[in-house]
Amino acid sequence: MAIVYTEIWSERNQTRSVNEDGSPNWSATRAWDVVDTTKEDEAINAVAEAALDAPHDRNPILKVKTNKADRSGFNSFKVTATYEIPKNGESHSEKGEGGGDPGNSGSPLFTPPNYDFNESEESFATDRDIDGNPIVNSATEAFEGGATQVIKIYTYTITLNQPYYDANQAAEYLNTVNSGVFTTPFGAFQKGEVKFSSVVPVEPFVKTAKFVRCAYSFKILLRAFFVGMPADASPWDARFLDQGTNAFGAKAGGGKELGKIQTKARADVQRDIRLNGKGAPIDADNYFVFTSAGLGAGVDNIIPPGARVETKGAGGIFAVFFWYRLLREKDFGALRLGF
Repeated sequence: MAIVYTEIWSERNQTRSVNEDGSPNWSATRAWDVVDTTKEDEAINAVAEAALDAPHDRNPILKVKTNKADRSGFNSFKVTATYEIPKNGESHSEKGEGGGDPGNSGSPLFTPPNYDFNESEESFATDRDIDGNPIVNSATEAFEGGATQVIKIYTYTITLNQPYYDANQAAEYLNTVNSGVFTTPFGAFQKGEVKFSSVVPVEPFVKTAKFVRCAYSFKILLRAFFVGMPADASPWDARFLDQGTNAFGAKAGGGKELGKIQTKARADVQRDIRLNGKGAPIDADNYFVFTSAGLGAGVDNIIPPGARVETKGAGGIFAVFFWYRLLREKDFGALRLGF
């Protein structure tokens, strides 16, 4: 029977690393299932793409440096090939050749990245002052229209040459924030402060291009702008003052239920009243809840799922803020962008 091989798509990968001199390096791996042979050399020879110096299908400048066959059954093997850039740019086969810095090869893939750092200002709606106190009138009610705060946002861009553009990688990192410390030539930033914006080619390219110049862009929003935010929250999270016109109160026959917040005069409140983070009015002396059991004090429920709680206040005026996570965390170090 003829030897048959099938690529294992889940084992395709591309790696960008940094040499000791700071120059970038690239490598890639592909693997195949090979059946109907009992010999390792036959398994390797059956996979044309795994032959020494065979070009990578996504970029021919990467060529097979090593190949191996691991037995997976009596007459089956897993053949793995690793691709690197030859030092001379042409072949790994010549004496002394191997991956790494190509020296005088002049490959554009070894060009150091360019770094750019800029800042801009954006207005954010805010309901508290610089110390975290809620912005309210003398009756502890929020002002109509609210306030805005101008905050600096930094933009960090890395531009570098890659063997090819990977749209799947771009999609994987979109709408994510850094899961750990993010180090740049301009400083290090804490977990959750950096949002991945995009990675796109900076100019049109052809399918057979030996490299694609890509720009990785990140937005940086510092925790320092949000005094007292929960330790496990990100500055990019959505944040809200816990307030409303409904709250939890006692239910006729037992338990609790949602009802209208009313004043001592049994009048429904006409504007949002601050809540305690568990569904009851903070000001229990002046605000009550009307339910099937009648008018009574508010009753604690539970903190909403997913909410991270921040409690603020001074001089008897305080409030609860909820932070909701909107972006997934991702290890940006896995991008290996050379810093």
